[in-house]
This record gives sequence, C-alpha cells and structure tokens, in this order.
Amino acid sequence: MDFLSELGTEDALAMLLMRFKSRITSEIADRDEKEHILKIITDAGAKSLGPVRDFLRREDEIRFPLMALTELAPADECIGTAVSLLEAIGIPTPRQRTKAMQLLQFLEEYQDPRIAKVALPLLEEETYDDLRVAAATVLGRQPETDEIRNTLLGELVNEEESQRLRNAVIEILAENGWGVQGYRKKVEALLPDGYVVDRAGAIRKRGLLPEQ
Repeated sequence: MDFLSELGTEDALAMLLMRFKSRITSEIADRDEKEHILKIITDAGAKSLGPVRDFLRREDEIRFPLMALTELAPADECIGTAVSLLEAIGIPTPRQRTKAMQLLQFLEEYQDPRIAKVALPLLEEETYDDLRVAAATVLGRQPETDEIRNTLLGELVNEEESQRLRNAVIEILAENGWGVQGYRKKVEALLPDGYVVDRAGAIRKRGLLPEQ
C-alpha cells in the first residue's frame, strides 16, 4: 500500500482500489486497512476520480469507493454517478443485488428529481424485500410528489404485499406526515396498533397527534 501510494499514478491508485474487493479474517484490521486506503485515495485528489469511477462501474462491492467519491466530487456529480449506475443495473440480478443496495443507501442522503426515477422501479420489483424497503426509504427522503405518495400507498394497500414493506411504508408516511387521500379506508383497516389516520388524513403515531 505504501509503495503504491508513493507511486501516486492513476494505475497505482486503481491497484489500491482493488483492496476493497477482498476481506481479511480480522474485521478490525480489514477496516483499518480500507480506511487507510480511503485516505490515500482521497488525498490524491482529482487524480483518483478516474480510477474511482472505473471501479464503481466494474465492481459490486462499492461502499468505500462511494465514500471516496463524496470527498472527490460535488454532490450533484455524486448523485448523477449513483443514478447512472442504478440505471445501468435496472432490475438487479442476484449478483448485482448488493451493489444496488449500496447505491440506494448512498442516495438516502440526497434529494434530487433524478433519484425517484431509479428508485420507483426498484420499489415495484417483486424479488427482493430488502431492496424494496431500501427503495421506499430513499423515496421517503425526497420531496413529496403525487407519484411518490401514490406509489407508496399502492404498495401499502396491496393485499399480496409483505408485512415488512408495509411496516416500512407506514413508518415513512408517518414520519413525513404525507396524506392517505384516496386510500383512507384501506389504510385504516391495516394499520398496526399505535398508528391512526388523523383528521387531516395523515398517518400518526398515537400520542403524537396534533392538538385539535
């Protein structure tokens, strides 16, 4: 690592990035080494951008390279890169599942119109519950739109939907105070104990109802 760091070329930085693909037995040592490489990559500045982007396109384990990207590029570019990667994946294969999950978790920190376009199809995909919950979480962090709200509500009242996703959507709607207009009766019928629909048509936790 030190030798490649001293070389400092793009090829050397690309070789350092390959360490993120592997894991050693000691979790502490593994994370320490990866954090050391992360610092080398980010300290190299713009020279690292090309190797980082190439790694993100090719590889499946991308959590640390995504962290590097946030240090090397402005937020708009980071969002664009993550969105493009999700667009390239589409509906993920089993091998791509981890990568898609990491990209969704990365996008939780951002608000941007481009995000909904890639998260909505993943919410409506029926194979991976954890991926769908991640997509719902990302959508819940975006500014409210009719499309986002109605899609979340549609999944919530779907009789064949998993309880795991339903619980996630209920929590998202309650946290955001988004209304259930058009779905009120169906939503009220399936809310778990501790939740109600208030007079304004929003899901609330009992005890947190606004004063009337």
